[in-house]
Amino acid sequence: MSNLAAVQRPIASLPIAAKTSIPGSPDWVGIGANAVWISNAGADSLARIDPSTNDVAKIVPVGRRPCSGLAVGFGAVWSPSCTDKRLDRVSEQSSTLELHIPTTVGDSEGGIAAGEGAVWMVADRHGKLLRVDPALNKIAGSVKLADGSFVPVVGAGEVWISSTERNLVSRVDSAALNVIAEIPVGPAPRFMACTESDGCSIRVTEQFRGSTPRATRSSPLSTLACPAGAAIFRSDRGLSGLP
Repeated sequence: MSNLAAVQRPIASLPIAAKTSIPGSPDWVGIGANAVWISNAGADSLARIDPSTNDVAKIVPVGRRPCSGLAVGFGAVWSPSCTDKRLDRVSEQSSTLELHIPTTVGDSEGGIAAGEGAVWMVADRHGKLLRVDPALNKIAGSVKLADGSFVPVVGAGEVWISSTERNLVSRVDSAALNVIAEIPVGPAPRFMACTESDGCSIRVTEQFRGSTPRATRSSPLSTLACPAGAAIFRSDRGLSGLP
C-alpha cells in the first residue's frame, strides 16, 4: 500500500468504551469466543475478562513469567512460560490450568498460533518450529526455519513465520511440515496478522531503529491461490511467483 496515510487513524481518536484494571504486568492478548485473555508476567497468571461486563472474571495461575504470546484454539488457551520452559494449556470452559508440555521458548517477544489442526511455536533462536498436537497434548513434529524466526501465524491453510535476523517470512506446509518458500521482506520483521477475506493478506510489522527506538511500520503481503495450485506473493516491492 503506497499511501498508508489515507487509511491510518490515530489511536487517540478512538473512543474508549471501557477500562479494566489488571495489577502487575499485563502483556499478551488472546481473544476467544466468550472471553478476552491477558497474560500477566508480573503475577504469573492469565486474566479472563468477560466482554459483556468488561470485568476480570477469573485469574488463572500459570507457569512463571508467561511470555511469547497467547493462542486460543481447540477449546484452550495456550500460554508459553519462559522461566519454567513449558507450554501451558488452560481450559476455555473451566478457566483452569489443565496441563503443561515441556519445551523451550524461542524468544520472550515471539509468538504462538493455533490452527490447521495444531498449535505452532518456535522453540529456539535457530528457527525450530514446533507442531503441538492439541488432541494428544504433545509435540508431534518440527521443522527447521531460518535463524531468528520467532512469530508464526496461520492462514490460507499454511503457517507463516517471520525471521527478524534474515529479513524474510517462511511459508510452511502445515500438513507436510516443510518449508515451501522464503519470502524477502523489509528490515527486522516480527509481528504479523492474517486475514482471509481474499486469499490470505498478511501484514508484517518491521522493527527498525530510527528517531524512536523500536519504531514500527507495516508492509502488506498477500497470497492469492491460483487455479493451477501455484500462488502469487505481493508486497510493496512488487509481484513474485511462489512454488
